[in-house]
Parts: sequence; C-alpha cells; structure tokens
Amino acid sequence: MRIYITVIMLSLLSMGYVYGNDKVIIAVVDSGLDLNHPEIQQSLWVNEHEIPNNSIDDDKNGFVDDIHGWDFVTNKPINKDPNGHGTHIAGIISGKGIKKGFKRGIAYGAKIMAIRYYAAGQDGESNLIASIRAFDYAIENGANIINYSGGGPKPDPRERDIIEKAFKKNILVIAAAGNFGKNLINNEGFYPASYPFDNIISVAANDRTGKLITPSNYGIKDVDLSALGKEVFSILPGSLYGRMSGTSQATAQVTAIAGRLMMKEPHLKSSPKELAYRLAYVGLRHPALKRKIATESYLDAKRTLKIKGLSVNAFGDALFHNPILDALLQPETDEIDALSQYLLQ
Repeated sequence: MRIYITVIMLSLLSMGYVYGNDKVIIAVVDSGLDLNHPEIQQSLWVNEHEIPNNSIDDDKNGFVDDIHGWDFVTNKPINKDPNGHGTHIAGIISGKGIKKGFKRGIAYGAKIMAIRYYAAGQDGESNLIASIRAFDYAIENGANIINYSGGGPKPDPRERDIIEKAFKKNILVIAAAGNFGKNLINNEGFYPASYPFDNIISVAANDRTGKLITPSNYGIKDVDLSALGKEVFSILPGSLYGRMSGTSQATAQVTAIAGRLMMKEPHLKSSPKELAYRLAYVGLRHPALKRKIATESYLDAKRTLKIKGLSVNAFGDALFHNPILDALLQPETDEIDALSQYLLQ
C-alpha cells in the first residue's frame, strides 16, 4: 500500500474481545512451522480436500499430502521448522496462550497455512524462487492474508508478477520493511515490501516507546506503518518459548490485527485496500516517526479494533473533537485492555 491521499473516512465497527467466528486463512511464508507445538496445533490450516498420508494428490493441486501446507525447500509436506523463525511468527499471530505469560494471539481462531521457503545456507536465487512458489501456493489454496518476513534490495519481475497475482485475487500481503537500518528513500527499496500495490502493507519495527529500533528500515514512501518489534515473546520449536526482535515480529503483529478484523467483518476478505487503510490510519502518531514512516504512526491494537465511525486524517488524528470517540478509546473490560497490552508485553 502506498499512501498519497490526505483525508479518508473510516467506519470501524466497535469490537469485543471475542475470538473468530468466520474462517480466515493466514499463510505464513517463512522458515517452516513446528506442527506439534501445543500452542499452535488448534490453529493449523487443514486442506480438507486432501487425505492424509495416502501418497495421492487427492485435490489435484500438484502437491501430495499437503495437509497443513508445503515445504518448498524439500518439496515435501510441511512438517518442521529448522530455523525457528516461522514458528515464532505463527505464535504471535494465532498462538493459543497456554503457558503463563504467553498472550493468546490476537488472531486466534484464524488458520495458519504453513509454507516454508527459507533455508540457512541456501543462495539468494534459490530463496527467491522458493518464495515465489510459496506465494503461488498460498494464492491458489485460499489464503486471505500472506505474512512475509523476507526480501531484498532489488526488485524482480517474477516476484512482482506474483504480488500482482495476489493483488488481483484480493489477498492482503503484509511484508517486513527489512532489518538493515536504512532509509529506503535513499536506497533502492526493499522488496516485496516496496512494490506499489494497494494490497501490500510495509511494516517497520518500533520499541515499547514507539521509536524505531535501530535495525529497522524506514522510508516515508516505502513504509506504511510501524509495530512492536523488540523482544517479542512467542513460541519456538520443541514446545519452547523465547523472544525475538525485528521487522518480522512487527509484521506478525500487523497480520494478527488484520486477521482479527477479517474474522469480525468478512467483507474485508474481498477488500484488502480498505483493510490496509484501516490498519495504517488508526495508528498512534509519534514524533520520532516523522519523515520516516508514511503515516508517522505505529500500530495500536485497541484503537484499530475499537474505533467506530471516525473521520481521520493521514496521520490518524481525529478531524474533530468527539466525546463518543473518547469513550470508545477507554478499555471497557480487563480483557479489552489485555488485548491492547499484547503489543506491550
């Protein structure tokens, strides 16, 4: 998504802390997923047209026994995460919250389609080809959102084509802005986050004060908004837990909010542009993000999920004083407050 307008009208439905009641599929294109982690088992996407372990491509989609997704490194059904990164991302989005101290994912109830494209030691061209195939798999198998943490400084026509295919299928792509500490306006960009399609949200990473963390890329034309990306607590392979930092974790926060909104308002599945605007324009403006992020704001779960009938400008500020808005932004219950605090754990 690239932001050129200055004023839009948003009508956001007031929402309670009720987990999803409409099926939303989120493709996590990453390093794999530990399918056996107790925090994520109930959130796994299931290919209902495939019979498990019969060595037959029952649904004729070109992939044999792809029950929960596909591993484009081994070209086998997804079953592991050697790196741990993809598992961490999936937990942020839709973890169950079993362990004390681990907050339930904001998009709990959404289904995670696990797709592996990345392997340590694999060359850049191989990773690129695997990621393109991974995107195509997500598109063809019904994903509503694609969460992607990878990328590089050079655009590629093959990559652009697959992002455009997602755009034409109304699939929201939430992509990390990258971890090189660069101003993208002075460089060549970071792709796929920098492609100029309205279905892409490019995400930087901030700390708990709203300031960008040092490794985060930024750019007033290339990066749409920021989210928490410092020491985010989530799951790891082997039923473990841990903290990671970076634009990957920030991207997962945005994906979780997007998934929650889709579950509560199913029409957003066919309107990624509207959803992208909602996410971008209802953030909290921060002076440290001025001339660094297009909206100059970072994601705030409570605002995004609870504001109703608000007119805002390009920076997420109310265009008029509205006492009803002030009431909407107050936590109604401890659970609502806990939802917003997820991003501050």
